[in-house]
Amino acid sequence: MKAPSARLIYPALAVQLGSLPVSAPLAAEDRSQQKDPTESSRVVTSTASYVDRVIDAGSLTAFPTDPADTYDDRGLPRSYSLESSWASTTVDANRSKEYGLAGSAFWETVLWGSYSVNGGLYKTSLAESYAPSGTLWQRGLNLDDGWQLNNGLGVVNAPLTALQRNQTRFFLPSTALLGLVSEWNHPAGIQLVAGAGTPGRFESGRLSGFETDTGRTGAVGADWALADNAQIGLSWLRTQDRITQDAFTTSPPNAESLFATGAWQAAHSRLQLNLLSTDYGLDQTAALDTGKLDTSPVGSWLDVNTQIGRFQHDYGLFHFDPGLNWGGELMNSDAQGGYYRVNHQKMRWSWGSSLDYLQPITDPDADSVYSSGNLRYQASSRTGIGGTGTVRSGDTRAYRANLFGDQRTVYGISRLQIDQAKDGDDRTSWQIGLDQSLPETGWGRLSTTLNFREIDGMAVENKGSETSRITELVIYGSHDLFGRVSLDGSIRGTAGSGPEAETGFFANLGVNWEINAHWQLLATYDRSTAARQNPFVLQPFPERSRLDSSTESEFLFLTLRYTHQAGRRTGILGGAPGSPAGLIKGSVFLDENGDGRRNAGEQVAANIAVTLDDRFTTQTDAQGKFVFPLVAVGNHVIEASPDNLPLPWQFAPDDAVKTIELGVRDRINIDLAAKRM
Repeated sequence: MKAPSARLIYPALAVQLGSLPVSAPLAAEDRSQQKDPTESSRVVTSTASYVDRVIDAGSLTAFPTDPADTYDDRGLPRSYSLESSWASTTVDANRSKEYGLAGSAFWETVLWGSYSVNGGLYKTSLAESYAPSGTLWQRGLNLDDGWQLNNGLGVVNAPLTALQRNQTRFFLPSTALLGLVSEWNHPAGIQLVAGAGTPGRFESGRLSGFETDTGRTGAVGADWALADNAQIGLSWLRTQDRITQDAFTTSPPNAESLFATGAWQAAHSRLQLNLLSTDYGLDQTAALDTGKLDTSPVGSWLDVNTQIGRFQHDYGLFHFDPGLNWGGELMNSDAQGGYYRVNHQKMRWSWGSSLDYLQPITDPDADSVYSSGNLRYQASSRTGIGGTGTVRSGDTRAYRANLFGDQRTVYGISRLQIDQAKDGDDRTSWQIGLDQSLPETGWGRLSTTLNFREIDGMAVENKGSETSRITELVIYGSHDLFGRVSLDGSIRGTAGSGPEAETGFFANLGVNWEINAHWQLLATYDRSTAARQNPFVLQPFPERSRLDSSTESEFLFLTLRYTHQAGRRTGILGGAPGSPAGLIKGSVFLDENGDGRRNAGEQVAANIAVTLDDRFTTQTDAQGKFVFPLVAVGNHVIEASPDNLPLPWQFAPDDAVKTIELGVRDRINIDLAAKRM
């Protein structure tokens, strides 16, 4: 155990000794005058005035210095880090390598806000040169009349206003560019944003360098608060002469979009109407293959949120013309319909339901109704039961349903779950599974999943069909090995019989070794010998094809990082210097079963931006983890950005934003769940 700092102990001793009662033992120089207590028990009252007897701090022997305590607490907070990364990926015997050098720095000023810079050089074995990426940020610069300014220079995203980001059902994509963005905020409810630069894309490897395209991108936007309960916004984004060398990118070379929105807030309700128009001009390449798409598609969607007692209602209407996008970036198109969501929560009961009507504009006969529901009853503090169901009607009817029971014991939380599914080909599948999450201890956490399922085979003329049977075991855990070394990983094995049986193995292991206060080594290893399709996940539109091919892949990722921090230790996120603090960490994962809890077998999401209190931002690493090491005590909001999530994953509004209460020296772990949308 570390000895407490002498800077803290001396004042504490002074306060305690100075407040001792008069009957406390006398100082050493006065003991010769003290009478033997056996001679008399009388209380002697002194007429002399009271004098504090405080031990001089200089006369005490200082505690020995901790060799590891070399932190320089002079000046304002500042830090920098350097890291070298290497990755090797093998898919079906095809191997590629990636290399990266990266660095970042942060410093805070008294009058000019805070500044940060990050960047690096990244290269794949298939590229001839390194691809650079870097950004300089300035945040929190206070100006006259209450304005606050944030600026970014380098690889940034085209800016979105707060009303553009505040969407319930549909999201505007973010355009990556090499250029400049600026954001101006005023307490009166005014927000101005602007950005310009050269469009581009992040490489698809594990180490994401930035490749610029030809052309130009520009954006401006504004939000105004008309009153305490009304806001309007207007934004414009234009991409011109964009040509990309990526064969998988189909962005039109010219696109100009105009977005208008208005929001109204009452005591218990909020309404927002969004209008979007895209203009391709005379460029007919936007029609791509169909020849049916207009060169000026439009879209509109209305979102309403209502809170009545314990009921949360979300509903709306939408219409998206074919070919609609946001300044050349793909988004929802060729669809119209409506949706309704309702959630209810009480002490013991919680339930929710949703209903979506979807109709492709170019094929009205392919419409479908997609509905889902969930119910949970907490019978006691230790026992809960519930279930979920999803139904899709239309030309290809299908459903998914499950029942589960949770039991909390001294061994953790156990869940028994039964699933059944029927797809558009009238094939029925069922599964029974047992999840066990052991109590989290100082050693770490561990959870397991054991599933057994049957999948009906496709009927073949004169041959009938054959049923596949699969057994799956998944183990997920994290463990502090010794000293500063920790493990985090999962193992999944499947075996079975039948034409659709998955017989394979998947392993993910992450190692974090804090060599000392400055050096850190991180390693991630993935291995997969089978592709997997979950038959118990139902998509709103019919699946175009079933995944029946298998592949073998292996991935190794190594990072050696050096970090240095200096400045006052009391400089913490979201609080005044010297205020108490705690730690917030967590992960972003892909929630396969939609229960909001990270279970064994569910994968993580890397490179996801996570924001604290809409001010401080970090990013998930290759293991899907993020951390805010020093955060002021109190209520805080953690929000994850959907920008880098793989399709069709998105954050539901309640899952992307978490409100937490942080206590002194608390260490809070948060898992943010992305769901299929």
